[in-house]
Amino acid sequence: MNITAEVLTLLGTDDARIVGRIGSDRLFTDRCDCCDQPATVLMEVSTQYGRGIEREGYIYCLEHAREDGDGTAWITCDEIAVTIRASLLATDLAA
Repeated sequence: MNITAEVLTLLGTDDARIVGRIGSDRLFTDRCDCCDQPATVLMEVSTQYGRGIEREGYIYCLEHAREDGDGTAWITCDEIAVTIRASLLATDLAA
């Protein structure tokens, strides 16, 4: 299983716009944007416009990252880069 497939499984989605990435656990020092839990998922939503690309970033715990798939931020975007903590991987992809 590749990293993107692992991220899709973790988030419980099959959204083709998602590109999965692995981040060192040291990268995740903030708290979730929606609650006070430690962050485990970073998302960058990109939308292409005639004058350039607009990017928005989100920091979530795993629960809120799964819920955001239903949010309005994803409806019109072109790409979703999802970075997860290396410790969340169920396989040896982090090695």
